[in-house]
Amino acid sequence: MKFYSIILISLGIFATACHKQTEELVVPRPTWKLRSDIFLDNKVLLGVHATDKRLVIATTNAFFQMGAADTSFIKYNSNGGGTLYSLGPQLYSRSLIPPIFSNTLYVTTSSDRTLMGFANIYNIVDSTYHLEGSSVVNIAAQTRIANAQLDVREINSVSNPVFGAYNESTKALLYQVVDPANQNYYGARHVMLMQNRSTSSNFVHYGIKDDFYSDSVAAAFPISGMIAVKDYFIASPISSIYGANGFIYAINARLPQTKASIQKIPITINTPDNYFFYKDHLYGYVSTSGELARSDDGGFTWRKLGQTSPSLRFSVVNGNLIGYAFAQVFWLDNGSETFSNIRELTNDGLEFSQIMGVAAFNNKVFAATLSGLYAIDADGFFTVKQK
Repeated sequence: MKFYSIILISLGIFATACHKQTEELVVPRPTWKLRSDIFLDNKVLLGVHATDKRLVIATTNAFFQMGAADTSFIKYNSNGGGTLYSLGPQLYSRSLIPPIFSNTLYVTTSSDRTLMGFANIYNIVDSTYHLEGSSVVNIAAQTRIANAQLDVREINSVSNPVFGAYNESTKALLYQVVDPANQNYYGARHVMLMQNRSTSSNFVHYGIKDDFYSDSVAAAFPISGMIAVKDYFIASPISSIYGANGFIYAINARLPQTKASIQKIPITINTPDNYFFYKDHLYGYVSTSGELARSDDGGFTWRKLGQTSPSLRFSVVNGNLIGYAFAQVFWLDNGSETFSNIRELTNDGLEFSQIMGVAAFNNKVFAATLSGLYAIDADGFFTVKQK
């Protein structure tokens, strides 16, 4: 009897040890969590931008900012206050027009697309960014095109919205307007350039009224993608995307403009409709096919790299290239620029959210979505999705 008791006790100890070991092996998988400090009336998020000193979230009627030393967001709206000032509720609507973000400039549009609002942030004191100048521009008046509106594509499953690109080195904004009264597709669209011509940092003087793109300098073409490179822009005309002989434009980012300011560049790849920088190289992407190409000379020559998933947008998280579409997140490259091991990352908690932007800040990764702001620890972000 004593012998059997010893055996039973031993089995019990063994079972308990196994149970504890099993418990220790069960590690919760990282999960995206909804942030509660973005108010419910502002949960439709249009974009996210991060530097090492601040994270900014744009909603339909305000900006939210978090500094590096902060634990929660501060809201800035048409009443101003703090260090960031948005440009009024008239510039926001439920039409889901994403703003342009850069390190020094925020740009947004009105719901009817006839106004552009600017906030120029240029001065840094510790972790605080100070606004010096904000303004609203009437599109039709500045472009001399009656009934002109910004040409912004609605969000859909295939292409990215086309709004514009801002050149930090020349303080120039390249954007596209459309004349709704003109039924001719190509004649209705005009590429415009606006530049800060003031000697101060205040973004007030635009130079658009007298020195602007017009039909006489071959700028009446619709474009599908654009990006600032050095002191010029790279832009893809839609006619090249659907044509047999591909080409893109290099557009001088300084005013005044002449015919020589626009250079036509023949290319041997399919014409990209989206551009981004990664590891100091310029990349082009075809959203319908997922084709990826790279340029080592700022857009003048290209080489095809291969295929990724279609309909992606891109972000760099801790030196890694990330792609996202709908509610999916993809790990495209680990910093090697080989794109040899593309993996889908966990989206637990994000399954039914339309992702509008992804940015890393303060050891977390944030996803701005149409249903709120989600966050995940940076260490857990690169967890590969279970099949």
